[in-house]
Amino acid sequence: NDFVWDLATQNYVSYDEMIYNGSLFKFDLQRPYTCLLCKAVSGPGSQQDLSVWQRDVIRLNLHETKIISELKSQLHLSIMFYSHFPNYIFYLENPDKGDSHIRRFIEKAEQYFFSDLTDLHLCWGISESGLSSGNFSELYNHASLALHYAVHSKTGQRIYTYEDTRQARIISLLSEDATLKSEAFDLMGQLSSYGDSSNIQLFETLVMYIDNNFNVSKTAKKLYIHRQSLLYRLSKIEELTGMSLKSSSDLFLLSVYARIFSGY
Repeated sequence: NDFVWDLATQNYVSYDEMIYNGSLFKFDLQRPYTCLLCKAVSGPGSQQDLSVWQRDVIRLNLHETKIISELKSQLHLSIMFYSHFPNYIFYLENPDKGDSHIRRFIEKAEQYFFSDLTDLHLCWGISESGLSSGNFSELYNHASLALHYAVHSKTGQRIYTYEDTRQARIISLLSEDATLKSEAFDLMGQLSSYGDSSNIQLFETLVMYIDNNFNVSKTAKKLYIHRQSLLYRLSKIEELTGMSLKSSSDLFLLSVYARIFSGY
């Protein structure tokens, strides 16, 4: 715990000292790593305080090293970790600097660490991969920013990357413009209220359409509806907003308005 925390907070005298201390734990700190932060929060609708899980967490902590060893063996990668419930820090070796190892690690970590802790909602913040040696604190800070958005997300998204936060920061700045915010709430409010009075959720449909890069087939599949049903909804969105989903400029505006409205 102390070693990983010192890495994250840059609490060491020199780069050489850090490399040496890492070698004592058999970690090559000159290889690329990705920082992942995990925070456990009460699940949606849960009235329980996190303290109710403390007994289970104590039991879990006794097996953490064994679990990490199993994950390391399965992924064939070095893993450094810090735990202090409800917060966890992981530095995952990421030689190809892609996200396949990251997604697999999250899936396995949730399965092994938290499968028995019901009503817990896990949020993840992911840094970019290490671009140079010795930047562990920078990776930690970027993962912290991503975790902040995951914890406070109003869209249900619980895994954020540092790349995601760049878009979120732009939307946050745009939201400070009173005129733009008013336009977004007026227009998106029409779609949201339409869903309140019918079984057709137009705002959710628009968000899913945007998230799937405006692909009709993928969106219909995600929504579990027929393609023709989706086309009807998209036509209704055009009618209510006065915008064309075939216009790149209108699609851009709808994307911005939807994110402002949803607090993304």
